Amino acid sequence: MYIFCHLAAGLIIGFFLFWFFHDSKLIIPAAIGGIVPDIIDKPIGHLLLQQSLDYGRIYAHGLSFFGIILILGILIWIQYRSLVGISFSLGLLTHQLLDRMWNEPENWFYPFKGNFVPIPQIDYIDNAIMKELFNPYEWLFALLIIMILVSSFFMIRVKKYKSFYRKLQITGLFFSICCGISGFFLFFSQNSNIGMILTRLNHQIDISLASIIMILTAFFAGLMLYRNRILNNKEAS
Repeated sequence: MYIFCHLAAGLIIGFFLFWFFHDSKLIIPAAIGGIVPDIIDKPIGHLLLQQSLDYGRIYAHGLSFFGIILILGILIWIQYRSLVGISFSLGLLTHQLLDRMWNEPENWFYPFKGNFVPIPQIDYIDNAIMKELFNPYEWLFALLIIMILVSSFFMIRVKKYKSFYRKLQITGLFFSICCGISGFFLFFSQNSNIGMILTRLNHQIDISLASIIMILTAFFAGLMLYRNRILNNKEAS
């Protein structure tokens, strides 16, 4: 998976926790947790350990790392009655699940099943950057995430621009619906070539997971825009 897909998955977990515990402070830690494994492991594996390992799914992609973070989160909850640490750990877990780390048991269960087993990757950093830049689904994820963040935390309330903001909301809602439809299409499509072109992923399971994340991300983006539209209409009346 790619960075914006992981970020979107963390955001989804954060929103579920927000709905269940009514605490908006749980959203951002879950989103950050969704990308932390790559932030930690890619520089270590591909830069610091380039000559010996040259692989980016190591320490932070393991269940041991998740377990340590989860225990710290539980201790934070016991001491401060805050679920921020647990939210962060759950976001981190989504990253490992989307990367299907159970297919790399030595790495996922490190150090209990021996040393890391890298998968050969040629010019990983250059290829990863190119795949990120030319990945249509990543562009959609990035735009939806921006819409969610803007709708959640930076809602425009200036009367002078209210008309423009309403048009922006309608455009955003339409865009969210289109993204959701594309996710359904990709999930049920039997043409793997289309999925590979849109997501730059090579396995049908990964494509299906990306489509599910797209559907949920589009749902939350549309929901936040619709919610803000209702609030703005109430303020205007």
